[in-house]
Amino acid sequence: MSPSPSDLPDWTALQQKAHALLRDTQSTQFLPQLEQLYQELHGLVQHYPDATLFALIYLSATEMRNYSATHAMLVYVVSSLAASETLNWSPKRDATLGKAALTMNISMSALQDDLVLQTKPLSVAQMEAVEQHAERSCAMLRNMGVTDEQWLLAVRHHHDRTPGPPASEALHIARLIQRADIYAARLSPRLGRLCLPPLAVAQSDETGAALVQTVGLYAPGTLVRLASQEIAAVIRRGIHNTTPQVAVLINRQGFPTGEWIVRDTQQSSYKITGHVARRDVRTAVPMEQLLELI
Repeated sequence: MSPSPSDLPDWTALQQKAHALLRDTQSTQFLPQLEQLYQELHGLVQHYPDATLFALIYLSATEMRNYSATHAMLVYVVSSLAASETLNWSPKRDATLGKAALTMNISMSALQDDLVLQTKPLSVAQMEAVEQHAERSCAMLRNMGVTDEQWLLAVRHHHDRTPGPPASEALHIARLIQRADIYAARLSPRLGRLCLPPLAVAQSDETGAALVQTVGLYAPGTLVRLASQEIAAVIRRGIHNTTPQVAVLINRQGFPTGEWIVRDTQQSSYKITGHVARRDVRTAVPMEQLLELI
């Protein structure tokens, strides 16, 4: 379904709402507001998956001050799509998956926002907070009154690296969140590094492969170079995970196109040859205008 502008949220406002929620975990309204955020994202994933992917990946690369909230939303979106489109999970699991993804890092949201802008190595205190955040986030949720053990266990174990098939439904949710966490992080630049191709996630196991099969090696919102030497923004997933639809931003002579030329990367002349770092593109990448093409 192609969205009209009135169908979609103000993405920056949604980002800021999620940021404020995850920073104010002492609020008595935290759980009701979390439910509202989950329901809004769930509806967007169901009806406008490519536009939602595009907006969240765009925001994660351009507005790093709210990184923790944007990342949490993106992790939910990519894991929910993989669960429904490729892994064939029951829709009943989605609420647990969504709330666990959105709250997996609540004990270190502020720190996560700091780290994305930090170029020096982590301090001892920062490393301790990162290492313990899953346990602490689980404890915080329990103290807030969360009694859903699947949710709590998924948060607690979302960094487990135990090999082999997950032993329970909660651990399966945790595994998917962990792989989606890595996938989304690789798509987001830091001050100290560029975004990275997500292929390593696909090579990890069946769960990681499902993410790449569903969302693609070139996800909506990322920038790519074509065989034609044009630079384009990925706007919509394709039939195959390497052949999305793109909109050209920079022509083969290196100049802005002035208008958005949509290309089908299944054609050999417009085959994608690799990712392009956003900071290497010297022209504006207008999110709202590109969303109108999706």
